[in-house]
Amino acid sequence: MKRTVASSARAVTPAGPLEVRAPLTVGADGRQSTVRSRARLEVHEFGVPIDVLWIRISRRTEDPEVPLGRFGGGQVFVMIYRGKYWQCGLVIRKGGYAEIRSQGLEAFRDRIGRIAPFLCGRLDELRD
Repeated sequence: MKRTVASSARAVTPAGPLEVRAPLTVGADGRQSTVRSRARLEVHEFGVPIDVLWIRISRRTEDPEVPLGRFGGGQVFVMIYRGKYWQCGLVIRKGGYAEIRSQGLEAFRDRIGRIAPFLCGRLDELRD
């Protein structure tokens, strides 16, 4: 007979305390994970060679409603449809943020405008 050892997770909800028991409990609470820290789990770094700058830009009615990936001039720009706005991610080389920041906000707006020209009329929404 196979024995399954259940794990549990506890939370406080608006309705009061909650305990969930399951054969597997997954904690997905991000890079500074409380779950990982408390469970004393080892962090494994995989050395990903990219970073992503996430921005939010308003959506217009004439914009498409599907997720978009734009590739051009050595750039990768992802646009995720969120109803009234786009959640956008610009893929940059690992550690490249300081260089982009030093070039200034206007250069950053221009960069986005070259990748996704239909956004040009609203790039002033990017304020920092």
